[in-house]
Amino acid sequence: MKEILRKDNLGIGQEMRERLQNEVTHVFHLAAINDLGVKREAAYKVNVIGRNMTAAIPCKH
Repeated sequence: MKEILRKDNLGIGQEMRERLQNEVTHVFHLAAINDLGVKREAAYKVNVIGRNMTAAIPCKH
């Protein structure tokens, strides 16, 4: 999972992004780190940056 979160656009290519935009109405980000003992940088990358990248996935409105 963390390898996917490090890729631009979550590793989703242009063709798939267009398909998502035409077919998908909702996207959920469920890759949160809830361990309070984890290093802040790791939690930030998954919880904040990963959420931002998920929110940028184009969806049908």
